[in-house]
This record gives sequence, structure tokens and C-alpha cells, in this order.
Amino acid sequence: MNITEMLDQLAELKHQTDAVRLEWETLRDTILAPVKPQLADLDAEYTPRMDAVQSNVAELEAAVKAAVLTHGASVKGAHLHAVWAKGRTSWDSKKLDGLMIALPQLKECRSEGAPSVSIRNV
Repeated sequence: MNITEMLDQLAELKHQTDAVRLEWETLRDTILAPVKPQLADLDAEYTPRMDAVQSNVAELEAAVKAAVLTHGASVKGAHLHAVWAKGRTSWDSKKLDGLMIALPQLKECRSEGAPSVSIRNV
């Protein structure tokens, strides 16, 4: 089987997954129909509370990150560890490739990762 055929087979399996999931959702909705009003009431009661807590979490998390950045070192609490990491160094590959013509020794400092494959929708 060639790669194109394998991709087509993979796409078909993904379509089958979607079809099964749709069938499952339909049956699930049918089963849950009698309790949907109660679930809606529960959501109406708890969603604002959960949103408020998540907002507080986000606010305090941002404050902790800012404080750790100012502190300049990791800090460990009883349950959480704020890990400080040095900023990453990056290089302009195009310029360095050009400089390698003049300084071939620069090539010794270069490493290249293995190729990878991602599968995307067309």
C-alpha cells in the first residue's frame, strides 16, 4: 500500500470515528432528555461560581509568575512549584548559514534535529 492509499484509509477511519461519535451523542442526548432541565439549573448555579474561581486563579497565577520573574529563582510551596527558567537563546539561521561560507568552523557548532511528520486536514 502506498502513502496516498494509507492517507485515504486514515481519512476514512477518521470519518468513521466522527460517525460513531455523532451516533453516541444522539443516543446520549435522548437518554439525558428527561434530566436536561435539572442539568441546566445546575449549570446556571455553578458556572458563575466556577468562572469566579478560575478568574481568581488566573489573576493569582499571573502575580506569582511576575513575582518569581522578579525574584529570579524557582520557589517551591507546599503543593505547587513555580519554576524559573532562563530565557532561550535563538540564532538567525540564515545569517549563520551565510557566515559559514567565511568561517567553515561554525558548521561544527550546528546541530540539526530529526525530521518529523504531522498529519493535517487538506
